[in-house]
Amino acid sequence: MRLARAIGHIAVAAVVCAFITACESVVMNERDPDEASPAEVVDERSRIADEINPDLIRYVEPDGWGLAQVQCLDDAGFPGAHASSDGGVSYPEMPAEQASAFSSAQDLCTRQYPVDPRFRAPFTQSQLTALHAYYEEVLVPCLEREGHLIGNVPSLQPFVENYFTSGWSPYSFVAVTDDGVWMQLQETCPQWPGDLFNPTSTD
Repeated sequence: MRLARAIGHIAVAAVVCAFITACESVVMNERDPDEASPAEVVDERSRIADEINPDLIRYVEPDGWGLAQVQCLDDAGFPGAHASSDGGVSYPEMPAEQASAFSSAQDLCTRQYPVDPRFRAPFTQSQLTALHAYYEEVLVPCLEREGHLIGNVPSLQPFVENYFTSGWSPYSFVAVTDDGVWMQLQETCPQWPGDLFNPTSTD
């Protein structure tokens, strides 16, 4: 059974906190939260969450998260998970008597190998501009060559303005239910440009 097969389109860019209940009551360095930028909010909440996470082993980049989870689960005695090129994971069907232990192992692995906080902050203007160009010039043509009808990418201004509320993604137009087909499509047409998170891509 596929429990998760990709880190979501917006999730990598806008994850606020892996331990949201612990973060909701945090005051941002005694500063009015309304005055903090989105990136500052994410960075601060991520830092606090990690400080209260005694299970943390190391941070991973988004495209390496799946591999880290697969290896962690294998070490915990649950082989059979598979990582995709975009950092997602396909999980095997678990017998009912192992479901609870498997769920606990998943939770622990997620805490041990979280995505690096620098990837959790909202995209900058330059990153969104680069992402828009990648969608328009690379990803949409690639998906359409593979037989998926995507249509036109929104113009840059509305793409940027609406990204964090109703973000547009070519993959939202892809209807694939088979894990093998999905993972092959991710290999052929990656969701992200390879240099999106490089320092040169940020403001």
